[in-house]
Parts: sequence; structure tokens; C-alpha cells
Amino acid sequence: MDEQARQQEANFRYGLIAPLVSRKLDPGEQMALMREIVSHEYETPSGNADNLMLQDHQHFLFSLLSKLHVRIINACNRKTDF
Repeated sequence: MDEQARQQEANFRYGLIAPLVSRKLDPGEQMALMREIVSHEYETPSGNADNLMLQDHQHFLFSLLSKLHVRIINACNRKTDF
């Protein structure tokens, strides 16, 4: 996969989780939104039709939030913008 394809895939994935990370949600609201997101079939940037699995989506979201959390802590420790 070349750099442009990786960027398109990353943008696609972020677009799916943006509603989950753009505002604070109660756990019940977050799960309901996740179930709504995974209930649809999506066309990936490569043109494939894909159904998301809830477990995959949860893993991806947890991984992203963990990385963001580390970046925020590191930025606060350095007292710089992230």
C-alpha cells in the first residue's frame, strides 16, 4: 500500500470514529453510536464493500484514544502544544 492509499484509509477510518471522539459521550451513548456505525456497509477507499465488526471498531477506537492520551500527557509534561 503506498502512502496515498494509507492516508486515504486513515481518513476513512477517522471519518467513521469522528462522531465518537469529537464530543464527550456517556458510555451508553457511545455504545449506541458504535452499534449504529457498525450496522452499515461501507465502501472503503480501495472500493471494497465492508461490514465493520463491533470488536474491531472498539479495538481501533481504544488504540486511537490511548495514543491521543499519551500525546496529551507528553505535551503537558513538555508544556508545549500538541
